[in-house]
Amino acid sequence: MSKSEVSKSEALADSNTETVEADNAAKSSEKAAHSTPTTRIVLVRHAVTPQTGPLLSGRKPGIDLSDEGRAQAKAVGLRLAPPVKIDRRFASPIERTQQTAQAIAEHHSLEVVTLDGVIEAE
Repeated sequence: MSKSEVSKSEALADSNTETVEADNAAKSSEKAAHSTPTTRIVLVRHAVTPQTGPLLSGRKPGIDLSDEGRAQAKAVGLRLAPPVKIDRRFASPIERTQQTAQAIAEHHSLEVVTLDGVIEAE
């Protein structure tokens, strides 16, 4: 092999090594991106009540879920059941939101945290 052919072979080997190193760095970066912790926030509106509609006051207490609403809440609870991971669960103090949140909570071991400041605006 001539001196120029050896130089070309060495250059090609160096080039291949750089390509492999770049590929490995890209894969490592990709793995890091996939292992980066993320936060997912899921907002769920309360299920329907007998009074759901244009006249339902957002802050009116004492309005429970209807039979249809309880079925909706149960369906959402099943949809958000494990393997879906929920770390915390919050709800407003209004009964219908508490009932909806409790239907979801049945599938996880966490309590529903009531946030008095989370309430519909009038």
